[in-house]
This record gives sequence, C-alpha cells and structure tokens, in this order.
Amino acid sequence: MMNILFRVDAGGNVGLGHFYRSYGLAQSIAKRGHQVKFVHRTSDFWNTLDHFEFEHFSYPDSHCDEHMVSLCSELSCDILYVDGIVNFDPSIFAYISENTKVVFYQNISDARHLCDIFILPSIHQTPSFFTNFSKKTQIYQGLEYVLFNPKIKSLPSKTTSSLDQVNRIGVITGGSDPKNVLLRLYELLEVKRWSDITFDFYVGNNFMFVPLLPKKTPVNVNFLPYDFDKIIESDIVISTFGVSSYELLSLGMPLISLGHQKANERASNILQAETDSFTHIGNIDDITSGILNTALDVLITERERREKYNLRAKSLLDYNSEERIISILES
Repeated sequence: MMNILFRVDAGGNVGLGHFYRSYGLAQSIAKRGHQVKFVHRTSDFWNTLDHFEFEHFSYPDSHCDEHMVSLCSELSCDILYVDGIVNFDPSIFAYISENTKVVFYQNISDARHLCDIFILPSIHQTPSFFTNFSKKTQIYQGLEYVLFNPKIKSLPSKTTSSLDQVNRIGVITGGSDPKNVLLRLYELLEVKRWSDITFDFYVGNNFMFVPLLPKKTPVNVNFLPYDFDKIIESDIVISTFGVSSYELLSLGMPLISLGHQKANERASNILQAETDSFTHIGNIDDITSGILNTALDVLITERERREKYNLRAKSLLDYNSEERIISILES
C-alpha cells in the first residue's frame, strides 16, 4: 500500500480541469487499496464540494508549498503527485526525504525538472523543453497519458449520423477567463449571419467579467452557466485550447480551437498540424472577425470535414490513461 499526497489547486484564477481529472485518478488509486490525501491553496471552490471523500489540507498561497513539504514527512508519503502549472522554488524539495518520490503531471513551469517522474500528456514540446532534466528523471510523454474528468467516460460520443445538421454552436473559454475571451468572441462572431443556428456562450464558474455580460442579445444567442452536459449537445464548439479541448475531442466533437496565450496557442497549432482533427485559428489577440467567421462557415457548410474531424479525434484518445499512470506510480 502507498501513501500518496495530491497537490492540486483549483478555484479562483485556477481552472477546475486539473482537479477533476486528478480526482478521478485518486478515486481509482484508492480502489487499489492505496491511501490518498490532497493539499491545495485556499479557495472557495473546496467549500462547494459535496461528499469529497479524501482528507484535504488548505493553506494560503504564501505558505502552501512549505506545508506541502512538511506533510510529505508527517504523513510518510511515498509519492507527492502535482497536477498543474506550479512553479516551485528549487530549494523546496531539498526537505523531502528520499522515501518520497515527486511526480509532476503536466507541470510545464520552469520548475519542471525538479521531479523524479514527469508525465506530459501532449506532443508539442521541442527537445529544448527537456534540456534541464536529470538523467534519473523518468519521462513519459504522449496523448496516451491524457486524463479525463471521470464523467466523460459515461457521456455519449458524437456519431457520424449526428453530424448532418448544424443547429447549435457552443462557445467555451475556461473558468475565470482572465483575458475575457468569451465576450471578445461574441463581438467577433457574426451571429446574425446564421439566424437559424443557436449560439450558446457558456460562462465559466469563476468568470471575471460577469458585469459586462450583455443584457440584450440577438434572438439566436444565449449566455448560459457552464454545463458540460449541455455543451456536448452542440454540433460545433469554439473553445480556447485546454483540458476541455481534449475532452471534447475524445467525444468526437467538431472543434474550432484558439489560444488565449502563446503557450496554449502553440500547443493547439501543433496538435492540429500533427492530427488534422480540428480547426486551429490562432491567438485571440491576432484573430479577426474574418478569420473566425470564415473558419466557422467552412465547418458549418462542409459535412465531410465535420465527419473527418469526428473520426480522427475519437481515434486519438482512449480512456486507459489512468491505468497507465497507476502502473507508473506502483512501479
């Protein structure tokens, strides 16, 4: 039996995708008889959880890293598992005993080389990304390590027969959306051009610009609370690239992807070039109304393209990543 401490921050300016995929992994690990606990930065999100079965420790930003290290010793942790882009001070891990292995999952911060095991569920990094890693660090990279929110596995995927008509288009831009991409896309989209199509703009749980939401919209536009069960009823989704993009691709959703910063814009661009399973349109700061509406018009009018994206996207990803990662941790 192993003792595993998960470091996963969520809420506030941090999206919830990291939490839900780690939560699913933690549940699977616990079913194997291992002990699991969580440590995280303080946020209101943790107070909203119902029936969260794992003991968890909350600390303010300025003290969380130090308490995390102390807990590794106090709890005799075999593994510290970190999911998220967390840029630790290099000295922080000097106090973790040799009995605790540090595992980073998609921690692409400057501190990425400080771990014993590095798991990267993507394909776009160049060789220079791995320059500072020790030869002792075990690196696992590829789409076969993409973790999902557990509920994704139970949702219906898009079938080719469901692609005949485009009646609803969903727009999602993450939880807090600090660059206000949602309303920028609303301004760019020529929604009246497709008066017979409904545009649903999904407002993230921690959306930072609620007062700016329009009080009056065209008849074919809705601003709705973020609800993945509703989002997957869309026929096309326009999305900033991130955890939700992989979830939508796994379900075969025809997708138009964009970046809200250079890092995820580059990731979206390379994944599209390597797989041709969705449309990438660039960084929100560079996207014009013409670029966005032309890309959307192509996907609306070309059923063959939607079918190609559907089939290729579903072939990219499977739901066996948890077993692969648990095997890594147990070994």
